[in-house]
Amino acid sequence: MNPIDNRFSLVGDIFNIKPVINAAVNKLDLFAKSSGVAPTTDHPIGVNIPDGNGVTFRIRNASYLSGTSQFILNDANAYWGAVSGADNYKIHIYEIYDANGGIVHALSRYSGFYNVPTTTTVDDDDYFLLENGSSYTRAATDFCICVGWFWANYNTANTPDWTILNTANLKPGLKYDPPSNYGYDKLMAVSIVSASDIPATSVVNVVVKQSRWYNIWGKVNGRCGISPTTLLGYIKTGSATYGSATQQDSAEWDTAGNGMQNNVPLFAHVFLTAGETIHLGAYVSGAGSDRIVYAGNTRLKFKAAN
Repeated sequence: MNPIDNRFSLVGDIFNIKPVINAAVNKLDLFAKSSGVAPTTDHPIGVNIPDGNGVTFRIRNASYLSGTSQFILNDANAYWGAVSGADNYKIHIYEIYDANGGIVHALSRYSGFYNVPTTTTVDDDDYFLLENGSSYTRAATDFCICVGWFWANYNTANTPDWTILNTANLKPGLKYDPPSNYGYDKLMAVSIVSASDIPATSVVNVVVKQSRWYNIWGKVNGRCGISPTTLLGYIKTGSATYGSATQQDSAEWDTAGNGMQNNVPLFAHVFLTAGETIHLGAYVSGAGSDRIVYAGNTRLKFKAAN
């Protein structure tokens, strides 16, 4: 299927779906291409959606669970943690195959989800924005598939805050299953300053929302005081409890008594199940002055590895 007026791209195994920017620039209509309006019996839309045993071609030919086939990016909602005035965001269109066999439309910041996230907190990284008016209840046992994407900007200085853009120049998607672009970059929030040694502890942690392989990068930035001194960094995964998590990487910087601030870089490549935690750990020992792990420079980053 060809891109639709250079604003959208749709992947294969879908039928008769046409995304259209509404007259209100923060609204997206998901119409039947053959009619230019919401799907009807004479103008249905269809999509192959996983059902746990392969895929099933599902049809939508009317409103379902009161959904209007329209998405509204509301003011003062920083969906997926969007930052006002920052770069444009690539937003993905999903079709959900619910337990009753119907199709529900949804939006997500990331591709690569196969089961529906259940969070209702709009700034969570795995939040699914449902079509307007939908009474669908999110269920982790329901399957979904990414069928397309578009670009949008969030800026509270604008009216409305969200603008769906026409600047994307996307080529037709040929994959049924687009690679996941899920990832996260998290800074340590508050520095740790201690007159005594800082025991090994999780200084940044995040829960992954997709089951897959990940590339994980960590950087511990600290200062140890004077000799004898040690700055250690760790990547651990699995349990939400740091002491019970599995160590994936560690690195040490011995300051040799110079008391200077420095970085410990870390990396791991590991398969994680949705709901597991990634920890960036730090340990600092020294003498003569404060031991410090610096916020703003200590960070944890991960990206789905496809």
